[in-house]
Amino acid sequence: MKRTGIIAALFLLAVSCREPLSSEQFIMGDGPYEFEVAMKDTAAVYDFTFYTCMDKPEGIARASGIVLAARWLSPSGAEAVERIELPLTDGEDDFFTRQIRVPYRNGMAPVETGEWKLTITPDCVPEGWRGLGLIIEKHN
Repeated sequence: MKRTGIIAALFLLAVSCREPLSSEQFIMGDGPYEFEVAMKDTAAVYDFTFYTCMDKPEGIARASGIVLAARWLSPSGAEAVERIELPLTDGEDDFFTRQIRVPYRNGMAPVETGEWKLTITPDCVPEGWRGLGLIIEKHN
């Protein structure tokens, strides 16, 4: 009986030490936003989704989208920059807030393993803007 308990405990310990398949980071404020992106597995692909929350009905009513500069920095220092538009019209509304979740990139496979940095700089943020979040999902 003792041996079975020890084996079960070791199994649970091994399973609990696995890297999670998704993670989220949220940074409050007007930006820029710097996200740490761990892409340590070249056999995996990664999906990235932005999310935010906007307050104040008047800010929500006027905001249709926001332009972001996305700067990727690889572990070796290589850089890629792009401009993207984050639409703010779709989302879950209640009287005071809008929850927005927008896919950014799906199926990205890293060419280099390690810790990447993604810096997002908005051109300007609308009234009621709380900050920006990033959801990272790993698929094997």
